[in-house]
Amino acid sequence: MQTSSKSPCEFFKEIEDDLNRKLYSYTNSSPFIAMAGKAIDQHLEMVRVIRMITVQWLEINGYPSRDDVADIARRIIRLEERLDSLDEGLYLTLVEINVHRNQMDNLKNELAI
Repeated sequence: MQTSSKSPCEFFKEIEDDLNRKLYSYTNSSPFIAMAGKAIDQHLEMVRVIRMITVQWLEINGYPSRDDVADIARRIIRLEERLDSLDEGLYLTLVEINVHRNQMDNLKNELAI
């Protein structure tokens, strides 16, 4: 590596490329991949245990879990849909009542003549 004629950006880019090549050579091996796989498996097992303990703690202390909150959210969404449906039905009924009221007023006016 000659640094005298290179700009700082070129110099650091060259260092970065060299480090990337070395990292790739260290991590591109069967032992490293096997070790990384074991580490991921251990991590996932720990996450599973921590989640189980967290759910148990929430149940013991009477707090809702993520599943409980999601269930409540689904129920709220269904209730909102039902309310929207009822609101639309009520609106259509009121429109129909107004149409019939206008027809009755017209009929009343015709009979009054």
